[in-house]
Amino acid sequence: MRAVSHAILESSTLCDGPLLEVGCGGCAFLRELAKKHPRHPTLGIDSNQAALSTPRNSGSGQPPLAQADLHNLPFADNSLAGVIGLDAFDQQGVRLNTALIESRRVLTTGGVLLLRVSAYPWLRGEHDRAFGTERRYRAKEIRISLRQAGFKIGRLTHANLLMLLPAIALRLAVMANIASVEAGFSPARALRACLIIMLRAESTVLRSVGFPAGLSLYALAEKDAA
Repeated sequence: MRAVSHAILESSTLCDGPLLEVGCGGCAFLRELAKKHPRHPTLGIDSNQAALSTPRNSGSGQPPLAQADLHNLPFADNSLAGVIGLDAFDQQGVRLNTALIESRRVLTTGGVLLLRVSAYPWLRGEHDRAFGTERRYRAKEIRISLRQAGFKIGRLTHANLLMLLPAIALRLAVMANIASVEAGFSPARALRACLIIMLRAESTVLRSVGFPAGLSLYALAEKDAA
């Protein structure tokens, strides 16, 4: 999914300035971001201090981190070239419209917002509760919210298409008490390898083509000068 995120972000033109990842967690994506965009300072915030304090988030090569939330970003107006939120804007306690307006505030004119949220409200279930997802969104909801917050939408696409049908099957199995989902779920090595191959293939396609369906919903938007 990180490869998918990079592919979609790279379809935009970044203006000068720092890039911020909100909800950076273990910082795997943030470190990749720093390598892929060496001309842009990279920053990370997360509301969870425990995530920021992990050993992998220490060291001389680690981008600057701070504890903060989406509603009160500790940055000046018009100071950032990009804000990236991957599975952050749909988490428990996040007010989407407030978070989008705050993201727009800190972006410079022409700055980009890349967000990823879980798709389809009807898929909400045990998996979302286990992983802290408060809401799943329709594409129309994200489109309206972005426009109301003052963004011009460049791309709006689903991703994780190949796992949609298995996810629906699992949801039905959970509803029928045939299966359950645990927060500590880890796929077998062979299954993990297959999933990685599928998602890397999707990332190649998503550089130029959008998907009409998928478990995740991506939006790439620009701060509208108006």
